[in-house]
Amino acid sequence: MPHFGVRAAGSWNFILTKSTRQNKDVLAAVLGGENVEWIAEEELDTYQDLKITDKLMDYLGIADIDYLSARLLFMSGFPIVAMAKAAEALEKLFKILIVMITRIYSQVELTDDQLKKDYGHDLGKLLKGYNKIAPESVRLIGDTTILDNLRKAYNLRYTGRDKEINLEFSLEEFDKWYVLLRNLIVRNTPKELAIEVRQFGTFHGKLYEAGMEKILSQYRTLRPGDILRYQNAMFDKLDVDLQCPLCQYRSGEIREPTLDDRT
Repeated sequence: MPHFGVRAAGSWNFILTKSTRQNKDVLAAVLGGENVEWIAEEELDTYQDLKITDKLMDYLGIADIDYLSARLLFMSGFPIVAMAKAAEALEKLFKILIVMITRIYSQVELTDDQLKKDYGHDLGKLLKGYNKIAPESVRLIGDTTILDNLRKAYNLRYTGRDKEINLEFSLEEFDKWYVLLRNLIVRNTPKELAIEVRQFGTFHGKLYEAGMEKILSQYRTLRPGDILRYQNAMFDKLDVDLQCPLCQYRSGEIREPTLDDRT
């Protein structure tokens, strides 16, 4: 798989690994040809050295894809895998919020290593960490059973087949948490990023728009917007630009799609 490097506005920079060298022409065609730039693998450090605040939109884009993946996996009958992916999605949002609020109120730039050391992948710790630094008006109080169950599912992602698993998961509850946290990020994002933060999937939308729609048109498949809308009571509350690439769906009218949709 290709490795993303520093991404300039309107273009894509790829790290030249063995894999991407072999697939340059394919990747260039998918991403729009002349808008693809290639940089040496050693220059990956340029991205790794960026402050975490400079990576937030990329992290948000990955969280959005984790969210779609969790919804699709759950609806396809893979609940434990879906819950592990759901845990990853919420973990990213919590960490983005902690970084943003720490920067806003304490002028401190947290690092990746600090986040890993203080919170790891523990959603309970992340919630406590968020509530500790967040203004009282936006603290998250209520039933957190789903967070505990998602943490357990995440720890079970490599479980043996003989292990008995009994965890509850509510897709509706997951949607509520995701939309709430993502909307908080939108509300606290600097003005210069106001447009980008409302693009669901952030940089993934550019990739989808550039070539994926053409590829997917060969198959009878759901679009990201279908997965986002399907049985999602929180969709109308999600603060995103509905014209963005990853919000598009198969039908020309607003409706609830079915998983075997062939229209």
